[in-house]
Amino acid sequence: MQRTFTIGTVARLVGVTTHVLRVWERRYDLKLSSRNEKGRRVYSSGEIEKLKLIKHALDQGFKISDIADMSVNELTHLSHKETTDSEQDTITTGKTFLVYGERLAHWLFRARVNTPYRVVTNLPTLINEVEASDVLPKAIMLELEEITDEIEELLYSTKLQLPDEVKVYVFNRTVEKDVRDRIKRADIVFVDDDINSELLRSIVDKFSSATANPNSTRISELKPSQVNALLHSKSPIYCECPKHMGDLYLKLDEFIRYTDDCESLSPKDSAVHQHIARHLKSMRSTLTKMTLDVAQMDEIDLGD
Repeated sequence: MQRTFTIGTVARLVGVTTHVLRVWERRYDLKLSSRNEKGRRVYSSGEIEKLKLIKHALDQGFKISDIADMSVNELTHLSHKETTDSEQDTITTGKTFLVYGERLAHWLFRARVNTPYRVVTNLPTLINEVEASDVLPKAIMLELEEITDEIEELLYSTKLQLPDEVKVYVFNRTVEKDVRDRIKRADIVFVDDDINSELLRSIVDKFSSATANPNSTRISELKPSQVNALLHSKSPIYCECPKHMGDLYLKLDEFIRYTDDCESLSPKDSAVHQHIARHLKSMRSTLTKMTLDVAQMDEIDLGD
């Protein structure tokens, strides 16, 4: 009998919320689940694999409306497609903010921020504004007096159109706690503080700092030559931390390859191994950035 997984487990493995999975199914006819004898949604390992491929494509900047009806083979090809353009290695974002809400726009003007912004006057056209632009905004900031079921679904749909680099902020001080918690779980930043110039400047400054930092470019892996240089480096600091970091990187990289082999040897447990591998790769990405930062601070030449 084929093993199945509940919607809560699947949401955790894929990296989205259960509400997002329901929105995909309802809004984009993405019916990958079936019902068990109790009438609850359940998913097979193959269906989880397709959902993970969809999530990966979304993180790369593709739109859910364009990929929802793709086959697993098409999504796999999309996921492994190599590019020679270095600018395509990271998501390209523009210099503007999309802003909705008259009072929010007023305070943003009074804050005298250096980053330009564009005011959206009609909330339902927000997705169209995003889709119409070839360059994604830095962030989307929304002041909502009330959050109905329709607006809440619009928020989730908008978030699905965007890669993780583009943050969505919702400003509201009166919404119920359960609505606020659902929005936060969808990786939307909820702000319940009173809107003022100082608050908005602090938000905008986060993006200015990230842009100014040359290390903010996403580099998820070290080259073998860089690891070798790290292991044989002569650091001016009186410890072996750089070499330990190199050893840790090699062990983590080996574990990732081992997990990939486990997945191919045991398809029945592929979802479990995919979950492990996804978090291991996230750890490797964090370790990579930390290693590059340490190398720069301690003048260790890792090469290009």
